[in-house]
Order: sequence, then structure tokens, then C-alpha cells
Amino acid sequence: FIKKSNYDVIIICAGKNNLEFCQKNYKEAYKINFLGIKKILKKAIFQKIFIIFISSNLVFNGNKKFYKVTDKPSPKSNYGKLKLKIENYLKKSKKDKYCILRLTKVYSLNEGFLKKWKIKKKLNESITLDNNFKISPISINIVLRFIYKIIIKKLHGIFHVGDKREFTLGEFFIK
Repeated sequence: FIKKSNYDVIIICAGKNNLEFCQKNYKEAYKINFLGIKKILKKAIFQKIFIIFISSNLVFNGNKKFYKVTDKPSPKSNYGKLKLKIENYLKKSKKDKYCILRLTKVYSLNEGFLKKWKIKKKLNESITLDNNFKISPISINIVLRFIYKIIIKKLHGIFHVGDKREFTLGEFFIK
């Protein structure tokens, strides 16, 4: 936890990001994704630490392809609702000492869902992909470069980071 004011920047990427968990266990998700993060934010705000909050494009309902920062959020999922709740808390609490980074699906070539897909493919196991579900995936390397830029330039406000294209899961798997 933040004990001394030795920090210039804090990146908050904590929380429970399993959508199904958040839908089925709202009270626990609320404790983790709102109350827990709010507690960290309060200390960072008090100590005047620049905050980078990792949010999600799930603060929107998904009814259109690409959202702008100026579009009004309207989350469907509990996960998106809790992200938005933290965003609103941060906006009310800080004037210009924060950055909200709304990410789309973040991937790493050797971790997470891509790693699982590669293993299944190698073992000739079937992979079930919902081709009605579209993603605008972004590499973790691009996200890290953007965060670095935010820190160096002390950019504040809300930013959306994702690919400029949308893919079904099947299209992305082939890519």
C-alpha cells in the first residue's frame, strides 16, 4: 500500500476482470473493483500522486463499433458499471492529476487467451469461438508504450486505446 509520498505516478490496473464472476458475484466484485480501488485512489489523491487508471471499453454498451471519449458511457455488465463508477469518482476527486485509459481487449502473444489457443491448436483440440462477438485487440506492448508516453508527458484526461479494426474471435485467431 502507499505509505510515503515517494511516488510521482501510480498505475491502477487492479481488480477482478472476469466478466462472469462480476455478473454472478456483484457484492464481492463491488468490494474488489470499487471499494478496494477507491481506497487506493483516496491515498493517492491525498498524497497528490498522478493517477493512471486502467479502465475498459466495457463502460459502453457495445451497440456501435468505435466509441469516442465524448460518447456517453452506458455499460451493460457489472464489470463495466464498476469501472465507470471508479472513473466518475476519479473525475469528481481530481482536477487534472489523473489519466483514464480505456482499453479494448489486451493481448500478449505468449500469455492469456492466445497462449491457451496455441496450446489447444498444437494438441489438435477444438477451439470454440463466438463469431458474433467482436473485439478490437491491442498488444500489451502498444499499451505499455502509451502508458510510458502518459508518464513522461504527464498527459491527463481520458484516452481510448485499441486497434483501428474489429475482428470476430475467429478472424483474430487466424490473424
